[in-house]
Amino acid sequence: MDYSDPKGSKASPQPLRDLDSPVVEASVTSPHELIREARTILQRLASAGYPFAQYYLADGYASGVLNKGKEDLNQAFPLFVLAAKHGHAEAAFRAALCYEFGWGCRKDPIKAVQFLRTAASKRHPGAMTRLGKACLSGDLGEKRYREGIKWMKLASEAADVQYNHAPYQLGCLYEMGYGDDVFQDESYAAELFTQAAGLGHPEASYRLGEAYEHGRLNCPRDASLSVHYYTNAAQAGHTGAMMGLCAWYMIGAEGMLEKDEEEACCWARKAAELGKY
Repeated sequence: MDYSDPKGSKASPQPLRDLDSPVVEASVTSPHELIREARTILQRLASAGYPFAQYYLADGYASGVLNKGKEDLNQAFPLFVLAAKHGHAEAAFRAALCYEFGWGCRKDPIKAVQFLRTAASKRHPGAMTRLGKACLSGDLGEKRYREGIKWMKLASEAADVQYNHAPYQLGCLYEMGYGDDVFQDESYAAELFTQAAGLGHPEASYRLGEAYEHGRLNCPRDASLSVHYYTNAAQAGHTGAMMGLCAWYMIGAEGMLEKDEEEACCWARKAAELGKY
């Protein structure tokens, strides 16, 4: 939505109605009126105790969608908590983040962990990942090595496109070995990186591009796979992968990739524009 235009674009003046309903609703003239109507409906349902409405209302305030593009975490936070208490896993995870970072409330690591555990018990991959990291690092006062490994493994099994960090992070642990229960296993690390890359994790794609370029992590040297993973990471904005592609285009790969100095310069320029090279 263009919040700089207070009037918005006018829609059709024809009244709207459900084809299965004889009730004709009032015509809606702008996107802002649609937002106001949506907020009214969500507020009514949230007051009636529907957790999904409480969550969507909270998310609307947190993202600014319901407040002309301005985040309102003070209104979002209590709604996240309310939805979490009614069993909404994503709301519990968001409430935990609010307590961790002080978004709309005071920082409270103890309550953050409580809400993380609530969401993790419902197999929320983001909550399991954060709880696993907290148990391994102790940054929320939860220094519990074996529990941390357990949550990271469960989070990896439940990982999805939105919460795709766990397989990569667990892969990093297996790459070097970690503690008494995680032995070094580079082949398994590569499998976990592959899982994360398939879910859109840029750093995992970059690491696989390196692995197939140089024969690391027990991966064979394979120019086509290296270029494939570098490309995925570069398209997601990873500057290291952009430079990896630059190197491939500078030298080419026999039977797979022709030397193209112009394309190499293009990727180097993109990396430079991002300020890291």
